[in-house]
Amino acid sequence: MCRRWYLGAFDDRRLVGCVLGTHDTRKGWINRLAVEPDYRRRGIATRLIRACERALRRAGIRVFAALIDPANRPSEAFFASLGYDALPMAYMRRKDREAL
Repeated sequence: MCRRWYLGAFDDRRLVGCVLGTHDTRKGWINRLAVEPDYRRRGIATRLIRACERALRRAGIRVFAALIDPANRPSEAFFASLGYDALPMAYMRRKDREAL
């Protein structure tokens, strides 16, 4: 069973940041973190991540992960500043040839 949360940060009614959190009962994933460029470096991303972690914790999840493109150094540094460790992983994919 996969559970998910969409969390947003607003300036009045304008959505300025969002994150998607999911879990499979074993591990929580922090996905699709985004903050409008004019609103960056104001702590919005940190608050979104912490809110996502709280939601995952309430669901009994104690391991949090984020998949980050190795070329995205700012995101890697940001997650490291929040206590996340970089792990060696293999990213596997397969294109659906029947759909092509």
